[in-house]
Amino acid sequence: MPEVTTEEELADFAEALCLPARPVDGYRALMPDASVLDRYLAVFGDAQFGEYTTRLAERHARAGGRAYLARFARSCGAARPWHTGDVPFAFGNLDAVGADFLIGGAPDEHDRALSRRMLRSWADFAATGDPGRPAVSADTTPVRCWGVPVDHLADDDGSGLRALYGTSGSAC
Repeated sequence: MPEVTTEEELADFAEALCLPARPVDGYRALMPDASVLDRYLAVFGDAQFGEYTTRLAERHARAGGRAYLARFARSCGAARPWHTGDVPFAFGNLDAVGADFLIGGAPDEHDRALSRRMLRSWADFAATGDPGRPAVSADTTPVRCWGVPVDHLADDDGSGLRALYGTSGSAC
């Protein structure tokens, strides 16, 4: 991935990804103190993973399927969490070689408690099909937001970011 550090590079990236200007402008408004790099990482992660995963879960639920959503909301220093940052937490290997890179340093007791909560949810889901939170339905999109020191259940991710994507998808 390129290191995007200027507004021009961010605009070029969004264009290459076929994103309309609205989401990129919206991230600037929702993250006024973030660096261009942090906004780029947010746009990239949400456009490639978060938004489309949520849309898939919602469509699956409307078709009669069952889906559960979660967001890994534990920040890495000043930055937002990134793709795969949840893996050491979900598998309980916070002390594995290389995990410090994904979690932004050595884990603390809040991190270890978060990992235990995530492990319990995954184990419950594997054993019973129920991760301990409501499923997405035709009318609601509950999201478990994993964070430190506590998690919360939201009706949606609550950040305002989903509204930036609307229903129009990409510009291409």
